[in-house]
Amino acid sequence: MVIYEFWYTHFVSTLGEKCQEAIVSTAIAGAIIGASVGGWINDRFGRKKGIVVADALFFIGSVIMAAASSPVVLIVGRVFVGIGLVWLPWHHPSTYQRLHQPE
Repeated sequence: MVIYEFWYTHFVSTLGEKCQEAIVSTAIAGAIIGASVGGWINDRFGRKKGIVVADALFFIGSVIMAAASSPVVLIVGRVFVGIGLVWLPWHHPSTYQRLHQPE
């Protein structure tokens, strides 16, 4: 409960509506970037490297959001998470197909 009170007093109560809208919508902006380059990266560098990079982007974004001390840092983290979140589905169908071949 202490963490929630700290978070609320430092972020939610001090942010305006436009800033809250920017924080929420930047994940979608990151998703647009990830969707634009995900297939090309998969074709260019391979499925395994693409999965590692997408997971790394998602992890980096999560760490940035967890350590955010200002709305700008939170927005940057959400862009990374948006890129990684949309990028992963480009790789998983082909991975599942390889792993679950009928015998």
